[in-house]
This record gives sequence, structure tokens and C-alpha cells, in this order.
Amino acid sequence: MGAIEVSYTVSGEGPPLYMVHGIGSRRETWDGLLPELEDHFTCVRYDLRGHGASPIPPVPYTLDDLVDDLEALRQRLGHDRIHVIGHSLGGQIGPAYALAHPGHTASVVLLSTAAGRTEDDSAKVEGVVAKMRAEGVEPPTHLLELPVRTDHLGPDHRGIGLHGSLHQATYRGVPEDNRSRNEEEEARIRRRRVGRRPRPETDRHRRATAAHPGRLNDQ
Repeated sequence: MGAIEVSYTVSGEGPPLYMVHGIGSRRETWDGLLPELEDHFTCVRYDLRGHGASPIPPVPYTLDDLVDDLEALRQRLGHDRIHVIGHSLGGQIGPAYALAHPGHTASVVLLSTAAGRTEDDSAKVEGVVAKMRAEGVEPPTHLLELPVRTDHLGPDHRGIGLHGSLHQATYRGVPEDNRSRNEEEEARIRRRRVGRRPRPETDRHRRATAAHPGRLNDQ
């Protein structure tokens, strides 16, 4: 199966950082990190195939398929070397992408992921999938927040990677049975982003916008 054109969103300015979510999630998972990252990186979030607004091609999907989708997106956006940060399944896609495309990988960051599963682990995953098929999937009820330390990064931001610049990942859980708390959390994130001081437009930003006219919109 060939690569598909995934749905994506691009914002921020700096070295490209591709943000890969986990199974059953979507690109909005990363929204809580953006206020800390957009001043330093061009943040590329996308929905994996079969997730969010991306196409749903016939199953099954392999890890190679997911790697091909990421590479197709990199080519589509015209980035040369990219940082990849992946959560859960995204943390398996990242290293696989780096092995397949080392010349285009600047660094890989792994969050709450796994290198493999035991038979018991696989049985638990299959149980979750069966429940999702039978009962459907509720909208995400938590946001991923990642405290980020950027004061030590050099001009080319090589500090991002496995060295601890993205050093702590935590979930701020919102109970599934309390939708109002979830809405309040999402509203807080939106207010935080809206209240940020606009960045002055730079020559690099103008060139990037000209090269990708729709880059700040959802695709």
C-alpha cells in the first residue's frame, strides 16, 4: 500500500518538528505543548491514517505504511532534516522513520512508548480494540502537557533529542464522566494561546509563508 496524504497543521517558526500522536488519538493531542514550542520550532502535527481528518484506507496498516506517510508529508512540506517527537505508537514510528530515512532525521524524541509487546501486552491491546469496535470511541478527554526547557539550546536547536531538552512528560487527566472539566481545560489552553504576544514577522517567516500559502491552516 502506498503513502496517503494525511491531514496536518503547521505553525511556529524554526527547525521543523514533526509531532506524531498515538493510536486512537489525533493531532490536537499536542495543543498543550504549542505555546512553549512555536517560538522555537516549526511544529507539524498530523493525523495518522485512519485517525482524525486523515483518510481511512483499507486495513491492515503496517509500521512501514505509517513511516511512508510521514516521509510523504516531509516531502510535501519541503523540509530537509526534521526532528520527530512521537507518543505511544508515534514513538514507534519515530525510530522506524530514522532507520528508513537517516539522512532526513535530525533527532527523535520518544514519549511513553514501547519497543515491543509480550503476549499478555498484545492481549490487552486486542481487548481495548475490541471494546472500541463494540462501544465506539469518546472524544479525547485529556491533553498532553510537556514542560520544555529551551534556555540551553543552541542556535540550530540540536539540543532537542534524547538529551533531556524535552525532559518530562505528564498527562493532566480529566475524568471521562466530567465533560465540563475537560471543556474548561481546553478553554484554558485556547486562552493561553490567544493571549500570547504576536511575533514580529521575519524575512524567513515571509519566505516560508510564500512557499506554503496554506501552511498556517489545517490541511
